[in-house]
Parts: sequence; C-alpha cells; structure tokens
Amino acid sequence: MKLKMLTAALVFAAAPALLSTAQAASQNTEKNVLMEYHYSAAYLQCMDKQGGNTPGAAGCIDRELKLWDTRLNKSYKESLKFKAAPKAWRQAQRDWLKFKDSQCMALVAAPHGSGDMLDSAMCELNMTLERTLQLESDTWPAA
Repeated sequence: MKLKMLTAALVFAAAPALLSTAQAASQNTEKNVLMEYHYSAAYLQCMDKQGGNTPGAAGCIDRELKLWDTRLNKSYKESLKFKAAPKAWRQAQRDWLKFKDSQCMALVAAPHGSGDMLDSAMCELNMTLERTLQLESDTWPAA
C-alpha cells in the first residue's frame, strides 16, 4: 500500500516537470523555423495539381520565381532611395546575386536525377523570396 502511495506521489510530483519539458520541446521546434515562405495561392494550387510531375512542377516554380523576381527588383530599387550608401548596397546586391547562383548550382553539382532541376529552381525561388522580404522588412538594417 505504501509503495502504491509513493508511486502515485512521485508521478504527481513529476507531472509538472514532464509537462513543461514537453511544452519546451514544442516551443523549441517552432523556434527552429528559419524562414516562412509566402508563396502565392496560385503557386500552391499549381503545385497541388502536379502530383509529383517534375516538368509541371518546374513550370509552377518558374512562374512563381518570375513573380518574386519582379517584386525583388521593385523592392531593391525602392530600397536604394533610403540607403545611406547606395553604391555599397548596389555592390551588396551584385554579390548576393553571385552567391545565390553559386549556392543553387552547388545543389546540383553532383547530379542525382530529374529532381535536380527542381532542387535548383526551388533554391533560386526561396533565396529570391527571402531577399525580397529582407529588402521590404522594416527590421532589416537600413544603414
């Protein structure tokens, strides 16, 4: 009887610690998200319709990339109006373009099959989207 009461007391005492550990793990998982991708509804619908069709998915990605590339160029030009050193920002953008190209090409340096073209295209799309949001952000460095 004493053993049952002791076991019950230990379980009761440990419950808050176990609960807070589970909550911390849940919160930690949420904090590990590096970037939320804001794809257009048209892109998401297009990708849903493809059902694993690589050429179809490539078309969806290409259309979404054009949308984000247009937005990036507009955001970049607009942001230059407010930068303290526009020449340095122009060079930074040129360097970013080289980095993006190099990064996305590295994904397909060792070919793995037809999915490579999607990997490279998705890399280009995601990096373009990220850069656009950086330039549009009020919290991104303005100097």
